[in-house]
Amino acid sequence: MLAATVPAWAVLFYLASEFEKDNRVWGYEASPPPYLIGGGWAILLTTLVALALLLIDHISWRRRQNDRTNQTD
Repeated sequence: MLAATVPAWAVLFYLASEFEKDNRVWGYEASPPPYLIGGGWAILLTTLVALALLLIDHISWRRRQNDRTNQTD
């Protein structure tokens, strides 16, 4: 999931730079279209969820590893 967001970030930055290049007039910037704002939020939230899942998986892996070393036979 985290690796899937990398191309999405690249596409978002490309679209934003193209929008900025086309809409820069006399030093003023136009507000970005809703699809860029919504896409940015979606990609940001997907990245944060992927990082949270990675952290949860790491914590559970460490707990399983710790439980194995603390077992007394």
